[in-house]
Amino acid sequence: MNKIFKIVLLPFMLIASSCDDGDIILNEDISFDTSSLSFCTINDDAGNVQSTVFFNINNTTNEVLSFEINNAFIPTQESVAASEIRAVEQLNLSLRDFDSTVTSDYFCSGIPDSSIQILSELTGDRGNIQIQTRNITTLSGDEDGDGLSNEAEGFFLPENVTALADGSIPVGTNLSIFRDTDSDGIPDFRDIDDDNDNVITAAELQLDSTTNTRVPMDTDGDSIPDHLDDDDDGDGIITRNEITETGPLPNSPENRNPDELPHYLNDQISDEIVADILILNTFRTTFRTSVIGLFVGLTDGSSTITRDILRFGEFNVPMTMSEEETP
Repeated sequence: MNKIFKIVLLPFMLIASSCDDGDIILNEDISFDTSSLSFCTINDDAGNVQSTVFFNINNTTNEVLSFEINNAFIPTQESVAASEIRAVEQLNLSLRDFDSTVTSDYFCSGIPDSSIQILSELTGDRGNIQIQTRNITTLSGDEDGDGLSNEAEGFFLPENVTALADGSIPVGTNLSIFRDTDSDGIPDFRDIDDDNDNVITAAELQLDSTTNTRVPMDTDGDSIPDHLDDDDDGDGIITRNEITETGPLPNSPENRNPDELPHYLNDQISDEIVADILILNTFRTTFRTSVIGLFVGLTDGSSTITRDILRFGEFNVPMTMSEEETP
């Protein structure tokens, strides 16, 4: 799990009311490292998902903030607005104080460890909980791993989108706003073959010895860098048709002359191959889930702690994903 900035919850100043009404509002600390939020699914005997438990453990105080939703949670699926808010009354929300250290096994094993005793417990009686999963990236990142930054390949901070505290940017499901050189539906910053010529972008860059970075090259001098040019040597035969199906990489023996120059970079070679098999596009991305309580109340039946905003925490789930290129 990726490291997330630590945020400590500060107590929200509240006014105490009389004990007679049975609803004392307490000014109590609820302090959890938001990067410690975790979750696990609870299955029945047949292996079917019954519910998902979110929990944040304070190992210093042995306190645990947890709640449960009655369905499976998919950490790599962006939230749909209509399903992000859940009323506390529909959840098993609790703040518990244990007599000893609690681990994830307490929630994820199915049967809680009976040797761990609950010293006190507050349960939720009001408010809502927002669960939001966003696909995120950064300008300086390199999702497709080709040696060019996301920003250099056309990724930007969209209008009306605010960068998160650590500089990451929610990508969203609308990728059409970003540069897509080959119009295959995969933006360049996620496309390992930006021009769809069957030569991966990383192989169409050269090393700059001064900066020790990979930079574009332009073989035919047409001001279009090779990784965005569908005819790298300008011989009238598109690069894809100068790369064999059995050896799709430019360094494959099938694609080289005795002078070691790949066919697709040699304007003197005019053999057309017409390869139909395209490289499978693979890229790395990250999904971040944030959980926030809104106007939440926690009570033991006689006393209640309320918070306008209660940050349960967040966690990242990195993923490697694949998409087929369009011929």
